[in-house]
Amino acid sequence: MSARKPDILGTIALVAYLGLVAYLCLAHFDNLPSVPRSFLGIPSDKLVHFLMFMPFVPLAYIAFVGDRRSPWVTLAATVAIFAAGCGVAALTEILQGMTSYRSKDVLDYRADTISMAVMSLVVFIHYLYRRRKNAPDS
Repeated sequence: MSARKPDILGTIALVAYLGLVAYLCLAHFDNLPSVPRSFLGIPSDKLVHFLMFMPFVPLAYIAFVGDRRSPWVTLAATVAIFAAGCGVAALTEILQGMTSYRSKDVLDYRADTISMAVMSLVVFIHYLYRRRKNAPDS
């Protein structure tokens, strides 16, 4: 199997997304509106982290993996994307800890990684579904 070229629009979307994540994680926000401290018993900031990292896996998958013929190659690529996302999430927390106006929080990192784990599973199941749907009838 030949190597797949990166999807240019997917790559642009991923880079734009990462820029937005960097901004949201590192910008100094003053005068934010008051929001409830929790939703259904889950701290609001953890929900924000969960939602913020949901797009990482599908965008990286579109940009660099796309449709592969082998489930094992796709599974390995999805695991690699998850690992890279964990690195991005760790970096955001480390950088937040270096600012005077943000703090690093291992629970934020946990929310990030849970989100990416869920999305990795969703992406792989979607790949298997599409593969089965597009398989020639036997």
